[in-house]
Amino acid sequence: MIELKKIFISGNLLNYSIESLSDTINIPYFCLPLNSRKYKFFAEFANNNKREVTKLVARLLDQKSEKILEEILIKPYYNKVIKDSSGQQDIIFSLAMTPKERKDTYCLIINHHYIPKPSQGLMLIAKLQSNEGPVIGCVVIDTLTYANPKGREQLANHVEKYNDIARLCGVSPNSLIWHKVPELYKKYKQEQPDKETIHSSIADFLKIAWISRVVVDPEYQGKGVGQLMLKELANVVLKYRGPTAENIEVIASYKKIADISDDPYAFDAEKNLFVKSKFHVFNGNMTSSKLVFTDDDIPKPSIKKYFFASVHELLEEDSTQ
Repeated sequence: MIELKKIFISGNLLNYSIESLSDTINIPYFCLPLNSRKYKFFAEFANNNKREVTKLVARLLDQKSEKILEEILIKPYYNKVIKDSSGQQDIIFSLAMTPKERKDTYCLIINHHYIPKPSQGLMLIAKLQSNEGPVIGCVVIDTLTYANPKGREQLANHVEKYNDIARLCGVSPNSLIWHKVPELYKKYKQEQPDKETIHSSIADFLKIAWISRVVVDPEYQGKGVGQLMLKELANVVLKYRGPTAENIEVIASYKKIADISDDPYAFDAEKNLFVKSKFHVFNGNMTSSKLVFTDDDIPKPSIKKYFFASVHELLEEDSTQ
């Protein structure tokens, strides 16, 4: 592969130079972090035509040994066709790459999600029949930096990284208190990073991708589109997004169903998209601000639940089916 020079990324366009040639190639929106300058880009070309890129990867290299620490596959572009749960309809899964796909995805979120559209994040989208069809589902993937949810403590234990987090904070595992992790981290490092930087460092250390939005058009719900998207998400965050991830987290709100359970934090797990998709549920409750759902214009109290999944467990589960 040949290294590309003078890289400049703007939206879904990557400008590069090679020898005396400069050109542009389309890439998925937000397939790389905003600080993508730490990556080096390598390409293969068709028949030595420097304008026809057949393969494009972004590599994070060790500064001393030049060993590849991380590789993101940008082209060939991610694209997969899968039958829906009925076996009758082809669903096309891809990453949003054009302004129209991005606009259609934002419209889907605005119309059918209770939180406004995000300002960034890689968009895994689902379409019907052809790439010209409407976006019927999406998952937006990002890195959670505004908080360090307690559910991450359970995730860290699950993937056997809890002791490593304690070492990062300069304390023993037995004395680590999760909500004090940012404070301990800052004290041990003798630095003054802001909370967002610390939260991002913890997410990077645990190799977590965060689902900031997941939406399926109501007309196509009940056909397995959501579960198919979450299943494909494991491949996407492992190979097609930077930084690559080995775990996935999501926080979702649900109305309480305390009327059918003594547990004040109970929710309908049997019908839950993430539970059906083999995600783990954090045992405790979230202590963030509460939202309300409305049924017939009657306000309902809600709860927030934290879910997480190991990418490798999801892929292993998929290979056995």
